[in-house]
Amino acid sequence: MNTKLPHPQENVWDQALEWQVILNSGECTVQEKADFAHWLAEHPAHAETWNKLNNNLHRLAAIPAALKRNVHQLADTEVNRRRQWLKSIGAALLAGSSAFALTKTPQSKIHLAQHQTAKGEVRVLELPDGSTLTLNSASAVDIHFTPELREVILHAGEIQLSSAQKSAPSKAPLQVRVREGVVRAIGTRFTVKRQSHYGLGQVDVAVQEGMVDVSAALQTKPTVRLQAGQAVQFNTQQVGSAAKASAAQHAWTKGLLIAERQLLCDFLAELQHHRPGLIRCDPAVAKLQLSGVFPLNNTDYVLETIANTLPVQIRQVTPYWTVVEHRPVN
Repeated sequence: MNTKLPHPQENVWDQALEWQVILNSGECTVQEKADFAHWLAEHPAHAETWNKLNNNLHRLAAIPAALKRNVHQLADTEVNRRRQWLKSIGAALLAGSSAFALTKTPQSKIHLAQHQTAKGEVRVLELPDGSTLTLNSASAVDIHFTPELREVILHAGEIQLSSAQKSAPSKAPLQVRVREGVVRAIGTRFTVKRQSHYGLGQVDVAVQEGMVDVSAALQTKPTVRLQAGQAVQFNTQQVGSAAKASAAQHAWTKGLLIAERQLLCDFLAELQHHRPGLIRCDPAVAKLQLSGVFPLNNTDYVLETIANTLPVQIRQVTPYWTVVEHRPVN
């Protein structure tokens, strides 16, 4: 029987250390826990290394307590908290080895990104050239500006990029890079959304103003140009056909979530990006259709509205576990 080996370019100890950072960050999501379980079962070396790491932590019992105090004292952003965990654990366990080189995996790129938003948070940034970058809930980006290239690297979530209108012209192209490809701006305002958090998947692009060129990472064909009012999906292999963009694709920039005859399960999956914890949709009501405009700053109100509109009830199992299920007939 062939045993799957770890990727030769990735250090298993670094991966285990990274998972220790994520699981102890205080903000570990359900998806991250599932990804960790998959990683642990992927190869015997993963479980062995994980056990060794935890044995070291037990032997250094005084250090984890100090680290936890440090984490609770941090009043800065999520990225600073996780960076502090990485530095502290790396110094305690590896004493200057490769703990600071956790930059190759998708998890580390997300959790160590320059700019991040928590669930329910939307943030607006002004870029060095005067362009405006808006991060949707649970998003992570790095910004790299050089004389040759102006680049926003989207690791997770969704952004809107509005290129500067009144700044001096720049010869350096302005683009958004994702693992699946590149979206290059041509005097424009557009949104880019990664459907997959850690893995490779579909990317949605919608243009509100101007034009963009979209190219897939592994596609040799010419780029696809989108005009204002157009949208497209692409992955590493290909760029799909252009379609009409909808207001729902950038409604989040105005604090709204728009549904137009949308399946309830899909709507709740989108709402979960803006609400801490997990929303579970009972399969019995998953195919119900929903239409409306909902405010993202009050997800409790959104759930109440759904319960008043559809034959469903909202059951709060815990503060972070919500179930939307069929409403029993009295």
